[in-house]
Amino acid sequence: MTKEIFVNFLYIFSNVYFVLIFARIILSFVPGLPRTRLFVFNVTEPVLAPIRKVVPPLGGVLDLSPIIFYLVLELLITVVDYLL
Repeated sequence: MTKEIFVNFLYIFSNVYFVLIFARIILSFVPGLPRTRLFVFNVTEPVLAPIRKVVPPLGGVLDLSPIIFYLVLELLITVVDYLL
């Protein structure tokens, strides 16, 4: 029972964070909306900044940190689900 609750929490957390990261990607192309952009930036930057230090944007433009974060999070969920 506890395993299911924990794994479900991880799934919900990863889905919410995925939506926030996707929103950040979309908002980077949309002018305006400063409050929304600031909120999404403040929520996602603490997770993406350390990844960006290890893997800098390709060509200074293409930021792979959201993709890497999502892959690591999915791997973590799979491992936790398997171990518990």
